[in-house]
Amino acid sequence: MATIEIRDVGEIEILRAALQSGVSNAIDSIRTILEFETDTSQILQLLHFPETPPTAIDFQRLSLIDQVARTSAFLAVLAAARWLMERHPESNGLTMRTEC
Repeated sequence: MATIEIRDVGEIEILRAALQSGVSNAIDSIRTILEFETDTSQILQLLHFPETPPTAIDFQRLSLIDQVARTSAFLAVLAAARWLMERHPESNGLTMRTEC
């Protein structure tokens, strides 16, 4: 389990920027698969077992489908963290634990 300490909203933006890079890579991979592959079973296989680099946050090799799901969940957590920190500036930050 990984732990991420967030002390201010600026750190949330740093994490979001790191995620955006990974999202861009995943989207480019999906576009390439759909552009060059016509066999639907092969498309599904490539979405589940691609040759992609590790993601920006957890440094694991994930399928494109898992990358989209995990990134969406992580973006939701970051939005909630921003909301909490903006409404409770007196807090000493937040600790996020992820299953990586």
